[in-house]
Amino acid sequence: MRSIRRVALAFIIALSPVAIVGLATSTASARAAHPIVSEYSITVHWTDPVINDTGTMDVESTGSVTFSFGDVGTWELHHKKFTMFVGPATYHGKRTKTGLSGTMSNTSDNSGTWSAVYS
Repeated sequence: MRSIRRVALAFIIALSPVAIVGLATSTASARAAHPIVSEYSITVHWTDPVINDTGTMDVESTGSVTFSFGDVGTWELHHKKFTMFVGPATYHGKRTKTGLSGTMSNTSDNSGTWSAVYS
């Protein structure tokens, strides 16, 4: 009976590192591929008037966001919904595997889409 217990214990000890590595791998892959606070390459497409712009966007831990084309605003994250307030515009979006994307509108009844790729 003791030899069975020893074999079983040795088997469990031998498999424990494999099980721990497997758990760590599955937990790591469940996390997002990038942090929210970072620099992104951003593209915006307004519809009326048509404005297509590309540049960079810095999302800072202080809650501010700065675009390379001069706009400055604030951002917030609630669950998986990302929102930016930049001047008269509101950007609604979500985190994707490669960055952020969504729709936007402003107080002049213009709307459009935007996407930001994590740098």
